[in-house]
Amino acid sequence: MRKKISWAVPLIEEEERNAVREVMNSEWISGTNPFTDDFERIFASKVQSKYAVAVCNGTAGLILGYLAIREKLQLTVSVPSWTYIASVNTSQLFGKTSLTDSDKQSFTIDPALVPATNIVMPVNIGGVPPDYDSFKGKHKFIFADSAEGIGSTYKGKPEGSQADLHMFSLHATKIITCGEGGMLTMDDKELYERIKALNNQGYSVGRNPADYNHGSIGYNFRMPSLQASIGMAQLKKLPRFIIHRKKIAKIYHEYLDGFVNYQECPKYATSPFFLFTILVEPEDKEKVIRACTINNIQVKSWKPVHLQPPYMRYKMNLPNAKWLYKRNIHLPIHNKLTEEEAMDVAEVIQKVLK
Repeated sequence: MRKKISWAVPLIEEEERNAVREVMNSEWISGTNPFTDDFERIFASKVQSKYAVAVCNGTAGLILGYLAIREKLQLTVSVPSWTYIASVNTSQLFGKTSLTDSDKQSFTIDPALVPATNIVMPVNIGGVPPDYDSFKGKHKFIFADSAEGIGSTYKGKPEGSQADLHMFSLHATKIITCGEGGMLTMDDKELYERIKALNNQGYSVGRNPADYNHGSIGYNFRMPSLQASIGMAQLKKLPRFIIHRKKIAKIYHEYLDGFVNYQECPKYATSPFFLFTILVEPEDKEKVIRACTINNIQVKSWKPVHLQPPYMRYKMNLPNAKWLYKRNIHLPIHNKLTEEEAMDVAEVIQKVLK
């Protein structure tokens, strides 16, 4: 039996273990700690935003963002169907949600199809950022689901300050990870202070820590220091991880060009290849997935939200998302994947499609 080639595996090394030991030795492992404060500051600097707020996971970050936005706006939200389901599950908690279609080349939300809602949630798909400038002036608030966007660039700048609010995921499958975790980034100081308070039981920024004075209603979505310490160690390795992923992507292209099509990254952006997605003819999709499974290769295939059981009752017609569903396969790509393993994956797929 061939050794299993996993779709995504985190790379945890001695730097992460040493960081965790430092936190354990400090004997302070809650969500209010200098380690998380440092991680927020360094992350904000990395994506060139003014502020960042760490949370326990990406879905919590989406919820926290909507809690802050609804204090100023009635929540009518446009979200693409071609996204991970958390983008939609969280938006429909708070207001009227309109699912919209995506571009068949970049897989990102198609600005021409977005209705005039107060809020738009453009989603980074697999590392490819949406065209943020196309939404400015058309919606009152841009809340970007940048869960897959760490390491992406938009018009020469890191993704993280183009929208009014960005949410990054730090799940175990992401390019950098805390195991579970998320980060909200923004440039607006008032929004930052409101999210900070919501994230910490309503305690205002700069409060006297000896005084149990809750200035507003808040909750607890904080990131514990153990996760923050892992995240800081991972963030330092981001350039190395991106270089490695580009090597893997190059191998897939060398072996599969002429056999499959790919997600296209527009000229205004660069992708760190969180995902490597191929598009095959519908009649070949199950053949490729079956061959990979037989050869102990783990692959994935996204299903758009409007075709998921909880949302099928709305009977939406989103032809591009449906077209992508019939053709998409995510190949293994992660920080531990070797070049030889990538060649093995590509050879299995090439053999099926020949």
